[in-house]
Amino acid sequence: MTTPLGKVQNSDTAFTLVEIVIALGVVAFCIVPLIGTLAVAYQQGRDSQAKTEVALVLQSMETALRASANRGTNSFADLKAKLPLTNYFAEGGRYLGANASVSGTTNFYRCVASTSALQASANSFGISIVVQYPPPTYHQQITNQISLFRYGTRW
Repeated sequence: MTTPLGKVQNSDTAFTLVEIVIALGVVAFCIVPLIGTLAVAYQQGRDSQAKTEVALVLQSMETALRASANRGTNSFADLKAKLPLTNYFAEGGRYLGANASVSGTTNFYRCVASTSALQASANSFGISIVVQYPPPTYHQQITNQISLFRYGTRW
């Protein structure tokens, strides 16, 4: 197509290299914070999962302690004599045993139950349950305090 002055006008329009670089810069500027947000969300999800697992371990340990203290007339004193007590649990609160060398399990929790200063009498005492994770350093922990009471021969 020619103009009245005889110049040829190109009817095909395209983006210049400068416009493309600016558009890529704007897209990159928007995507970088989004990727950072995903990393934070992933870490929070892992922390939440670990805390849920710890809650299951605490519940398992508390149930086991209450059951062992309620087995007979002397078991209350026997349980106090066994403390501190260390056990290991896998994901989901599954009991692994008293040693951590369980093959095939890499994500487990160390649970230490010991007497606490909550209460101390002939018919009651407090237990502090500390769940530590992740192995091998166990640098994070959650503590729960429970009280065990005995009324007569049952509690």
